[in-house]
Amino acid sequence: MQLAVPREHQVAVGAKVLVRSLGTRDKVEAGKRKHAVIADLHAQIAEAAGKRAQAANPEEAARALLDYAKEERAAVESGTRAEGEAEAAFEAAADNFLEGQAKALGLDPEGDPNLSPEATETVRRAYKAMRGRLEYTLERLIERHLEESAPSVTAQTLGDKRRHLGAYRDWFGGDREASEVSRKVAGSYVSDVIQRRTRKTAEGASVALSPTTRKKEVSDLRAFFEWLTTRGVIDANPFDRMSASIKESTRGKARGRRPWKPAELATVLRGIDTADPVWVLTVIAAHTGMRREEVAELAVSDVDGTVFQVKEGKTAAAVRRVPIHPTIQPLVKHLAKASPDGFLIPGLLRGGPDQKRAWYVGKRFGRAIRALGIDDPALDFHALRGTVITQLEGAGVPESTIQLIVGHKRQGMTLGVYSAGVPDKAKRDAIAHVSYGKSLDSFVAAHGATVRVKASARPRGRKGGLEQIESGQT
Repeated sequence: MQLAVPREHQVAVGAKVLVRSLGTRDKVEAGKRKHAVIADLHAQIAEAAGKRAQAANPEEAARALLDYAKEERAAVESGTRAEGEAEAAFEAAADNFLEGQAKALGLDPEGDPNLSPEATETVRRAYKAMRGRLEYTLERLIERHLEESAPSVTAQTLGDKRRHLGAYRDWFGGDREASEVSRKVAGSYVSDVIQRRTRKTAEGASVALSPTTRKKEVSDLRAFFEWLTTRGVIDANPFDRMSASIKESTRGKARGRRPWKPAELATVLRGIDTADPVWVLTVIAAHTGMRREEVAELAVSDVDGTVFQVKEGKTAAAVRRVPIHPTIQPLVKHLAKASPDGFLIPGLLRGGPDQKRAWYVGKRFGRAIRALGIDDPALDFHALRGTVITQLEGAGVPESTIQLIVGHKRQGMTLGVYSAGVPDKAKRDAIAHVSYGKSLDSFVAAHGATVRVKASARPRGRKGGLEQIESGQT
């Protein structure tokens, strides 16, 4: 009979196929002898693989034994290998490994090879893998956690979680059990890996990731291990309070964002074609404080008289009624009447992990303002939101009203739980305080009443520093 040698062991065995005679032509007798011969051939493969592994360091050899155990278990579960044969072959490989390590390293007082704690733990996992009891490995648990998380988070958030948890799995070992992750190990990962992460700047220089980005990675790890504690897999969360070890720099630095000045916004709104979806997106955000994606997702049906109804958002507070600023009411009325697809800003391409309507047009905003000479890194689309908040604060609008308008969580038990909010009229009166000067306000109102937005087509690369994604716009 013949037995194919697994590819990873062919070098050690010196053959692709092992051939052994059963010593009989009688089919019944051959059937009886076959299993013993198969077990013997597998033992031969295991012995050769074990001797080859011994040439490596103990940790690598133990890892090879674990891999072999998982291969044998997979063969049993797929029905291509009898369990008894697989166990016999694994035991032979394990014996060869232990004998070889005993000769190389000597014995401890209990008569076992002087293996390192890491190698000892790997051998223990190999035996569990062979018996099909390697259930709580990081690899399996991470996948289960991501599957459960998927329905309640965005694709982008899920992708971040997968990347962060996958990095830890690769660092620690995906086939190691979650219970092996001690607080000391977690602390080492935060200090030696997360704290040292860098990114490349546009100029090619390496700079440290921001504390916020590093804390997000720790937060994803803490959430995963908290999930494990609630399911009884582990008793304590090794990443609990680890975010506290990531400190903000004590050195003075400029604020990350600042409000737009009227002259700067005028440069943008007078410099971008009013038919460009970027113009409309910017105008609405600058007069409402809405998030970029909230504006892009507005449907005609979301316009309720003089308010926008935001029906879905990143937080519960994001679901709200936003007053339509008097300056942009002509624009909104015109867009709603002319919409060919039911959206206030028609024809936007969806893109990104979550297929967002603001994906491409939002990316173009940064390139558009740079092309117009605005290169202050503190000015971006999100800064428009801060600009509205700053103007409302300066006008003396109560903080609780501002929070209702922009979709921030209202602070305090009384406001957050018992208050139903303020009437639409009070919010309209508040938003009317937002102004960028008589000249620009008049410009926006006049052009908004007649604007014709060009529908988006497929992305077609860049021209003049801007990505051309509008049909007919060259």
